[in-house]
Order: sequence, then structure tokens, then C-alpha cells
Amino acid sequence: MNDDNSIFISIISYRDSECQWTIKNLIELAKYKENLFIGVCLQYSMNDDSDSECFQYNFEDSEYAKNHIRIIRMNYTEAKGPCYARALVQQQLFKGEKYYLQIDSHMRFVKDWDIEMINQLLQCKTTATTTTTTTGNDSGDGIEDQKAILTCYPMGYTLPNLIPTHRFPILLVATGFGENDGFLRLGGKIVSKKLTQPCPSLFWVSGFSFSRSDIITNVPYDPNLQYLFFGEEISMSARLFTHGYNFYTPTKTLIFHLWNRDYRSTFRENKSIEIEKLEENSKKRLLILFNQNHQNKNNNNNNNNNNNNNNNNNNNKNNNNNNNNNNNKNNCEIEIETKYNLGNVKSLDDYSNYCGVDFKNKKINNKGKFGGYYEERDTFFMNEIMEYVIKSQIGI
Repeated sequence: MNDDNSIFISIISYRDSECQWTIKNLIELAKYKENLFIGVCLQYSMNDDSDSECFQYNFEDSEYAKNHIRIIRMNYTEAKGPCYARALVQQQLFKGEKYYLQIDSHMRFVKDWDIEMINQLLQCKTTATTTTTTTGNDSGDGIEDQKAILTCYPMGYTLPNLIPTHRFPILLVATGFGENDGFLRLGGKIVSKKLTQPCPSLFWVSGFSFSRSDIITNVPYDPNLQYLFFGEEISMSARLFTHGYNFYTPTKTLIFHLWNRDYRSTFRENKSIEIEKLEENSKKRLLILFNQNHQNKNNNNNNNNNNNNNNNNNNNKNNNNNNNNNNNKNNCEIEIETKYNLGNVKSLDDYSNYCGVDFKNKKINNKGKFGGYYEERDTFFMNEIMEYVIKSQIGI
């Protein structure tokens, strides 16, 4: 094994029959499979064979699996959403590998994807005197960005293994705010301009993220965000950015995602009043994250939390109903631990200015809508008709 190129791959699967084929595909198409270490959280029916289709391919009993695949098993009724599962994988299965790949359980890969991703990551450059990253068509001057993350919504594939022939890059853009939760929604725009190196991106997404593995220790997943779906990606975007990380779109597609969900269940099938309470608490946790005053790069995160808590205490000090206290934690009772909070390298305002999103007033400017490439949008992105055709066929 080449220790310098070891990759820890985080996968979470909820009753997903595609997970087994994702693992098979990533191993078979890697250039150096001995460098791969796969951590997977399998959430399925452990009491009967109702999820037997998830285990048609036995990826667990080989000699390779004994040394390279690490598994957490959980009955699907105990699943608490993607953030909780990803946190478990990071906490229990990561063993210090150099690189970190986070993906969903329904993916396909290009040939030699491991070397391709490492090479692309090493091409990410930043200038020596500013925090501004270089464009996707610069000559490559600048220093290697040790805080680079490759991330995007991948192009789609269709079952069982229909992979599109085109390899267009996809750039993340802001599309709006959720009506019910108020969290930012992201989308992907197809880049038609030929990129000679990864181009800076404004956002981060959970289904494809490749970086050095220090993000696991520096910006770990928050296991308290239980039953949360929308809000995962924008909260991690803000946390990663304020910790000094930079986002990039690869020059071409390296991985594919199955966007059709009709074939599988989701954790939303588990319903109860207790689950609703936990989800609501997770949403409140993110509201605190985005509402706190984080102007000073060297301020104390806990002081910010205390300010928020004090404000909320004033609003709720007369509420003595025990049932209400038990059913829904008020914001005053929620304190975000430093390791799950925003960083102090940059501020939340810095990120708001960088990504073109006013989180407080829920407004998106043209920078956010076009992923930072508004001025050159006509030559940078694929025309809308062609993009619509491709998206309608395979999704993004």
C-alpha cells in the first residue's frame, strides 16, 4: 500500500440496494484499491429479510474486505438521518488515512477515479497574499491549497449502470430558500467552458466531497443534527469556510449519482412525535448557528452562544409549562459545542459576502445564483436548452 495516498471513504446507506454495487464499483475502478479504506453505516432491517436485496453481492467476507471495509450496523428503525450517520462513520471508522472521500450510497465512478481525484486536488491553487482562489483557467501560478475540497452535485446515472458519455463539470449555485424551514437550497449548473484546473466554488455538498482528511478532526459532523435533511449542506458550507477551507469544482465529472429515489425508502418513513421534536431541535440548532454574531475572527464561540441563549432566555423566562419544555427545547437550552460551531479563521459575514447570500434577510444576489461567474455566464455555462435536455435525461 502507498500510505501517502490512502483514502478513507465514508458511505451511509439507508435500506439502499445500490450501496453494495457502489462499493463494488468503486473498488473495481480504482487504480490502487489497496489504498482504499471504506467506512459504511448500514441501516437496514436486522430483524427479518425484508432488505435482503441489499445484500445480493457479498462485499464483506473477502480477504480484501477484512482489511479494507469497516462497518457500523443499525436497525433502520434506529436511524436518525444522514448527519447522525455520517458523524458515526467519522467517529468510529476513520483511522487516520490521508484523504477523505464522502459520498452517498448510490454512486458510480470513472476508471482510475482515485488517482484522478488526488491529481485534481493537488491542482487547486490559492494566491500567497490573499484568500482568493485562482480561476479554472489560470496558468497554475500560486501555491497548493492545503485547505482545498473538491465538491459538486455529480451528473446522474440510470439503473443498473448506464453512465453518460459526457463529463461536463458541474458548478454549485444557490437556488432559493425553503418555504417551511428557511434553509438555503443549492443546485448545479453545467459548465461548458473547458477548465484547465479546478475552479473555485461557493458551496459544499455532502454527496461528493474529496479533500485531505484533516476536515474530519477540524470540522467534524455534528451528531446532534438528528433527522435533519435540508440544512446539512449549507451549515457545513459555512462551518468549513469559516474554518479556512476552500471549495472547488473538478474540471470534469469523476463520479455519478443516482438521482431517482423511487426504488428505495428514506429515513422519513420512521415517524413519531419524538422524531418530530428531535428534528425541530436540529433546525433550531442551525438557526442559532446562522443567527449568532460572528464578526470577530478571534472571538470566542461560546460567548456567541451565550449571547444567543441570554436573548432567548428573556423571551422564554415566563414559560413554566413542563410539557412544553419536554416537547420542544427552546433555543435558550441549545448550546453549540465549539467543535461543531463556526470557525474563527473567517466570519459568517465573510462567507455571506463570498457566496452572495444574505442569510439573515434570505436574499441571493447574482453572484450566488451563478456560482461566482455571473459576469461570464454566457460563455462559462452551457446554454439553458442543452442543459435542460441533459438534466431531464440523467438529472443533476
